[in-house]
Amino acid sequence: MSKRKSKIPDIIRDFGYRFRAIGQVKKNLQSRPIPDQTLMAILLEQSTRGQKGYDLTESFFLWFNKLFSKDYLIRGPVRAGRYVMLNEVLDNWQNKTPADILISPLDDTPLGVGFARYDSKRGGSQEDEITGEN
Repeated sequence: MSKRKSKIPDIIRDFGYRFRAIGQVKKNLQSRPIPDQTLMAILLEQSTRGQKGYDLTESFFLWFNKLFSKDYLIRGPVRAGRYVMLNEVLDNWQNKTPADILISPLDDTPLGVGFARYDSKRGGSQEDEITGEN
């Protein structure tokens, strides 16, 4: 929820009454066992967050290139990387719109645009700041 700094005041307004004082949080953390297996599991899960999505996107690029590279180009970050900015590749596109995939014939005429957002824990596509704004 706090990916955007501009939303922080809204988050504080809407949920601030549920926040704990820093002193209480420190006290609660100090009372946990060492090693803290629950906290370690949560942190480990976060360390691989997004990996399945990167794997899925990479598989799509490899599949696409294997079948269609003679006739079509595919652009975008295969795993992590810079998005394809549609305003940089499409004539008369004014908005700074990031996309994960741009497919075109070899003459570079845009044919399709894709947004590769996947979260296996939620069972499919997830809305985020990229796809949510588009």
